[in-house]
Amino acid sequence: MTEQVLSVEGITVSFGPLKALDDVTLEFLSGEVHAVVGENGAGKSTLMNVLAGFLSPSSGFVRLGDRTLLNNSVDHRKWGIEMVHQHFRLVPAFSVKENLRLGLMRAERTFEDVQKVATELDWDIPFDSLVSDLGVGQKQRVEILKALASSPKVVIFDEPTAVLNEDEVSGLLRSMREFAQNSLVVIVIAHKLAEVFSVADRISVLKDGTLRGSFRTQDVSPREISELMVGPQDSFPEPVQFDNSSKFFCKNLSVDGNCPIVDLNFDVGFGEVLGIGGVDGNGQVELAEALAQVRPSEGEITTVATIGYVPQDRQLDGLALSMSINENIEIAEVSLTGSAAIKEYEIKARSASAPLTSLSGGNQQKVVLARELAKRPELLVAVNPTRGLDVRASAFVLSQIRKSAEQGAAVVLISTDRDELAAVANRTLYLSRGRLLNSAQEAISA
Repeated sequence: MTEQVLSVEGITVSFGPLKALDDVTLEFLSGEVHAVVGENGAGKSTLMNVLAGFLSPSSGFVRLGDRTLLNNSVDHRKWGIEMVHQHFRLVPAFSVKENLRLGLMRAERTFEDVQKVATELDWDIPFDSLVSDLGVGQKQRVEILKALASSPKVVIFDEPTAVLNEDEVSGLLRSMREFAQNSLVVIVIAHKLAEVFSVADRISVLKDGTLRGSFRTQDVSPREISELMVGPQDSFPEPVQFDNSSKFFCKNLSVDGNCPIVDLNFDVGFGEVLGIGGVDGNGQVELAEALAQVRPSEGEITTVATIGYVPQDRQLDGLALSMSINENIEIAEVSLTGSAAIKEYEIKARSASAPLTSLSGGNQQKVVLARELAKRPELLVAVNPTRGLDVRASAFVLSQIRKSAEQGAAVVLISTDRDELAAVANRTLYLSRGRLLNSAQEAISA
């Protein structure tokens, strides 16, 4: 029989007049994978931060078994609650091994135990590399290993698959099932319902800070969950045709980096969305930063007046987190105001003067997109632009990227999500070890 291990009772969290969670009561059971879903700003990450002890509720409490926890991360970790964060909590100047040893300081496990976990997950981890030299996907794996290093009773995954390829996602979901079968409480925040239904035993839906329901997966359909989250959704239209007589060219492009690019050649029409797929760490960052002119490169690139850039790490490269929405948009010297961005992009924030730290990850991403598209760029470079976004927000972001192309921009959409590329791109190429190939199969076998 499944044993109740973790519960929240009457949890309310307020930030000034904004109620992020409103009287949430929920149980998480050992032996189950429990998915928490909802729109960006629905309260998912707030609830997980309460569970992990990083945030004290305005009212209510967290119980582990019969024990009421103290609402601080030290106490919660002491009793076996670990969280894999969407935004990484690693020390960039340390090696992977050093970061993992930090996770072992309070655990009765050795570094060799962690290496064994990596082997079981079939992850090739560069333990001696600096974290600052890793791609986003590799950093995500290190975060997961760091959480597992302490032999936890509860593991909370906040959007763990956002930057993993299909095989890695499948492996991680299998591992979650194994963790649950070993009597762990496994909690996952996720937006891709296909993944949710493939791994979860139970699904709970949050909307506007309230619990809309908690269901056994076998008793509910993806459509029912989606409509509880965001309401009925229209299907995404087919990519429009474009005039391919005018093009943006890259000729003999070479870029230094963790995965160097040598003599790359491609073109994208003004009015076209060119998809760039492939496994993270194969030159995506180098290519994107070269196109956005934030990394030196050699070769010939078409000169354009305005470039819009949506980087893969919004917090590190896309935003000044201590500054307000207004200030982050004003940096670009565009006519768009913070208030207008909040309205047009449905950004959930107290006001345009709110600091970016007060926004959820998805709403931070909308600020980046609003600012970059307000430039009316001739070239738009977007890297995994829907990472961490819910179904409706993802559809909105992709529609805005499509709209930019329809207004005449050459768009390079770099994404690890094949469904995203299929929905938006007019055509797709694949990066493998710094080379562009015509198919995913070629990229995998290269």
